[in-house]
Amino acid sequence: MPLARIRDLLDADPETLTAAIAEIDHDLEDRIAQLGRTRDQLAQLRCGDRLFVSPEVADYLDDLRELGVSERQMHLERDGWILMQTASPEDASLWIAEKREFITDPEFRALYLEHDAAYDWSPNDPRLPALADRTRYWFTNHPSRSETRPVHNPAIARLAAQSQPGASSPAWDRLALLMNG
Repeated sequence: MPLARIRDLLDADPETLTAAIAEIDHDLEDRIAQLGRTRDQLAQLRCGDRLFVSPEVADYLDDLRELGVSERQMHLERDGWILMQTASPEDASLWIAEKREFITDPEFRALYLEHDAAYDWSPNDPRLPALADRTRYWFTNHPSRSETRPVHNPAIARLAAQSQPGASSPAWDRLALLMNG
C-alpha cells in the first residue's frame, strides 16, 4: 500500500477505515492463496514427475517415495513409465492401474523393497533364491490381468528395462534367472 494512502486512512472516518482494512485483508487473502498455489506448483516441479507422466503414474511414484524406495529405483520407474506411456498409452494405463492395486498389498510392498535392496547384493548372495521363490509364489497367487490380455506392443516393458542405465545389476540378473528357472 502506498504511504500516501496510509496517511489518508489515518485521517479517515471510522467507516472508511473499516472498509479500507477489509479491502486490504481481502487482498492479503488473495495473495496468500496465490502464494500457496505457487508453492504447490514448485513442490510438483521439485519432484518433476508430474511434468512427464500421467497423474496416476505420478501418484504411484509418490506412493513409492513414501514407501522408502531408493532414488535409483525411482528414476528407473519414472523413466520406464515415460517410455511406456509414449509408446503405448493404452497398455500403460492398464499396467499402472494394476501396479497401484498391487502396491496396496503389504506382501508386495515388502517384496518390492527387497528387490530394490537386492540391486546392491552380490550375485551369490544366499538371500536371492528365497527372494525369487517368494516373488514367484506371490505372482502365482496374484496373477496379472494385464499380462493375460493382448498387449499392443509387447516389447515395451523389455525395452523400458533395457534402455536405462542402471536398469540391472549382477544380483538382479541372477534374481531374474532364479525366478524364470
